[in-house]
Order: sequence, then structure tokens, then C-alpha cells
Amino acid sequence: MFQIVMAKVSDLFCVVHLFDVYPDNSSFFYVGKHAEWLPYVDKLIIEMLANRTPPTCVQANLYAMAKVIMPNFEVIKELPSLRYIRNSRTTLWLVTKTLAAYQLGKAKDWKQLHTDETSRCQTSLVNVVMSYLMEDDEFRTICLNSAIIAENVMASSQSRAIIGSFQESATLLKKWHDKTAELFPNELDLKDGISDPSTLDVT
Repeated sequence: MFQIVMAKVSDLFCVVHLFDVYPDNSSFFYVGKHAEWLPYVDKLIIEMLANRTPPTCVQANLYAMAKVIMPNFEVIKELPSLRYIRNSRTTLWLVTKTLAAYQLGKAKDWKQLHTDETSRCQTSLVNVVMSYLMEDDEFRTICLNSAIIAENVMASSQSRAIIGSFQESATLLKKWHDKTAELFPNELDLKDGISDPSTLDVT
């Protein structure tokens, strides 16, 4: 039993060398001619980033957790690079946008749409905040997109960009639905649980 626990903890904290890769017991696998971290490693990184851990601190946190859980063993041999961790912010961005679209798709009724504009480096950024009712009549507010870049600052351009944000969210839901159907063809409840992309059609 102790060996099994050690193996699980070792996998969690990425304890294999890059040149000692075995698909059955390592933390990354080969795709073509390069290695990729397994999904649970990505999940751990994304969880930290979602809780506002700076990318430069993720490696240290992984190491600290390993030392706390297994203080008498040197389980860390390799960690995801800082560049990889920073690139994971794009994955987190897509996940949060997809989940926001999921929430709106499951809403009982949309109540309000708010927009706010700011600028960074002379570039206009518009965010879209939606207020809606859930099936249990709970009132919620969610940010659908926090960085919409319109063609210009004209109201017509910004309106088209906001509509495009809804269409982009619908596309993310469709990709989620299609991938779920591909990975779990016999799990109809999983596919049915994903919001219908057409619910985000505002045109």
C-alpha cells in the first residue's frame, strides 16, 4: 500500500526525468516528437493560477507541497517550466470563458447586460457583464468577456464586437459538446448536461 501511495504522490509532483518517460507511470507522454505533461499536471497548474498564484510562484508551491506531504523523500526531479506555466494562462482563459457560457446557457432568464470600457496602451477594451436568473430563481452576475477589442471606439463597432463575443462563447460550447461526444460516445448524460450553443444566439 505504501508503494502505491508513493507512486501516486510521485506522479502528482512530476518526479520523472524527461529522458525517463514511460506512458504507464510518468507525468508526461510523447506527442509526435515532443513530450507533454499529463492532464492532472495541467489541472494542478490551472487551479493555482485560478486562485491568483503568480506564475513565478507555481514551481515553488509545487515543491513546497511535495516537501510537506513527503518530508523524508526527495520526490521532485523535474517541474513544468516557467514558460509552460505562463502559457497555461491561455488555457485558463478559455476554460473560464467556456464555463461562463455554460452558466448563461443554463440560465432561466437573462435580466441585464452591462458593458464597461477602459484602455491599455491606447487600445480600447470592453467587458460584458451579464445578470441572470437560475432555475431556482437565484440572481447571479457573471463576466462573459473582460477584454473585447473592437475595430474602433464607435458604438456600432463595439456592438458588433459584443455580439461576436456571444458567438465565440457559443463556439466554445460546441467544441466542448463535440469533444465530449468523441471521448464518451456512450455517456449521453454528459453531452446533455452541456448547454446548447444556440441559447447564446443574440442575433
